[in-house]
Amino acid sequence: MKALYLGVLSSVLFLSAVSASTAQQAGSSAPNAPDAQAASSNLPDVIGSWPNSQAYPAKFSQQNDRLDKLPVMAHQIPLTDAQKRRIVETVKQQNAPVETVAAAPSQMLPYNISLQPLPNSLATEIPILDHLSYIRVPNKILLVMPANKIVVGELATE
Repeated sequence: MKALYLGVLSSVLFLSAVSASTAQQAGSSAPNAPDAQAASSNLPDVIGSWPNSQAYPAKFSQQNDRLDKLPVMAHQIPLTDAQKRRIVETVKQQNAPVETVAAAPSQMLPYNISLQPLPNSLATEIPILDHLSYIRVPNKILLVMPANKIVVGELATE
């Protein structure tokens, strides 16, 4: 029971870190004022939201409809291309074994899969990776929450 509680708690902490990081990155790209944008589009006027915002109803926004259908744990970790390359290079240097498991973000790995810890240097450079582990699969690196073995990110190695 304690392990389940720790797994749920780590999932909540991870999601709040991803949300905070996404909000910081999106801070400079705030949508236009509702009046200016509503006047320039043919989209319906929805009180309390405007087009191209996450508050806009999914029935009017294809992007929000797609995001609504995506499991919460499948939202990608907000990493820059440079950070992704750095992670891939560092993990390749560690020569961890390549596992033969099919998994994608939001899926739980089998318990017999052994996770590899990310190097401390990566966690220092990229704080959102602080509590994550990884496994290598053919052509990918999967970032995993060790408490519950849920895949929270994937990076292409080629």
